[in-house]
Amino acid sequence: MTQHIRKHTAVVTCVSVDIAGQHFITGSRDTTCKVWLIAHQHGFATSVDETPVQTLFGHDAEVSAVALNMELDIAVSGSLNGICIIHTVQTGQLVCTLRPHPDDTHPYSIPLVGIGNLGTIVVYSAASTKCGVQDEKKHMLHRYSVNGKPLVSVSVEEEISDFAVRGQWLAGAQQNKLIVRSLDKLLPVHEVTLLAPIRTVKITSKNTHVLLGLNDGKLIILAVKPT
Repeated sequence: MTQHIRKHTAVVTCVSVDIAGQHFITGSRDTTCKVWLIAHQHGFATSVDETPVQTLFGHDAEVSAVALNMELDIAVSGSLNGICIIHTVQTGQLVCTLRPHPDDTHPYSIPLVGIGNLGTIVVYSAASTKCGVQDEKKHMLHRYSVNGKPLVSVSVEEEISDFAVRGQWLAGAQQNKLIVRSLDKLLPVHEVTLLAPIRTVKITSKNTHVLLGLNDGKLIILAVKPT
């Protein structure tokens, strides 16, 4: 361990690093999010500034997912009560609140959020397994504009353990399958099946490779074919 920082008042539940690698955001059970600056020296990360760049408020339940795009000056966070919030980073202003299921009385959570290069926001909502929601609505993907306007929502057959958004594509892990979707309609366009369930999905900064962490401890690296 090279550094220990205690600023949240409860467990840190989620972390996301900005694509430039200069900042990251944390979400916590204390219902806040904090944005942090990573110090670099000679091109390598050396430490984290112990004073957060910004503390973001607005949730009234545990924060379960976060995403950050410093170039666009936005942070997106989701909570266990099914609410998403868009903030500006520099001022900490709450831009808007997203409710993927505004008319549904069943309990939904937000396990994953993502921000595309052009500001498109993707939200994955999941219903409690005990709430009696119809199968086709238990797992859903939603796409919003950078200002929070709803654009499209689709149901997915299985739980998504992780996803990454780059350019016009979303790469998501469902059990042992990597499913690539077009970002405009969120419909599948390509599928890769592996021998073990996928836990994490990351895309390299130059969009040349997809990194997959599997349940059996293996790291799979897939090359992205240039278009």
